[in-house]
Amino acid sequence: MRVITVARAMWNALRSPEQLKDATTEVATAMFAVAILVVSAASTVAALIEEGNPALVAQTNALTYSSSQPPAGGQPGVDLSLPQRQITGVLGGALLVTIVSTIALAGVFWVLVRFMTDAPVTYGMALTTVSATALIGVIDIALSVVLHTTTSTLRAGLHLGVLVDPIEHPSMFSWLQRLSIVSLWQYLVIGIGLCTWGGLHRRFGVVTGSIVWAVVGLVMGGIALVTWVVNLAAP
Repeated sequence: MRVITVARAMWNALRSPEQLKDATTEVATAMFAVAILVVSAASTVAALIEEGNPALVAQTNALTYSSSQPPAGGQPGVDLSLPQRQITGVLGGALLVTIVSTIALAGVFWVLVRFMTDAPVTYGMALTTVSATALIGVIDIALSVVLHTTTSTLRAGLHLGVLVDPIEHPSMFSWLQRLSIVSLWQYLVIGIGLCTWGGLHRRFGVVTGSIVWAVVGLVMGGIALVTWVVNLAAP
């Protein structure tokens, strides 16, 4: 029964965010677990596909080591050449990033929606709503993979990262690629779902979703600016 509720909520996130209130916080844990599994699996498959393109690998490495120097010889005694270990490593990283980002985003929405609207929403509602948008994240990943592999560049996408070179400006690119049409769509869906769940009209969700998207973008921009300054000061 919970699986059906989770599937229905994820479908509603795509077509009718107002109906996310039909879900209950009792399925928050199940919704969170399914969302983490789905998004992490999609991220892992995408990373493995892009590893077959040398140009994408070079750009990815530039982004990965934008704030530090890459390891000279790797960890001694650890053989990462086996496909099983590569998959495990990529999946582990995807799981960690997805778990942390989902929990953090739910917290941000919970705090800001309560602050801006005083709606009686709980963290459980926020976590359920954010988790319900997992399919939007999968759509974003799939679209990115198609564009990246067909153009052999990470710049391709529906985001502002197209304005800069990922190798020359890795920190700025990491920030600008988060400012995408799909991410705005996801934030609006979360805002509408959470606000209507709190008894407000969907227009409150549109406003709060847009504001949260802008706030998160500004915070990430600040982090990117600090990283850029630190890299400039590094010998």
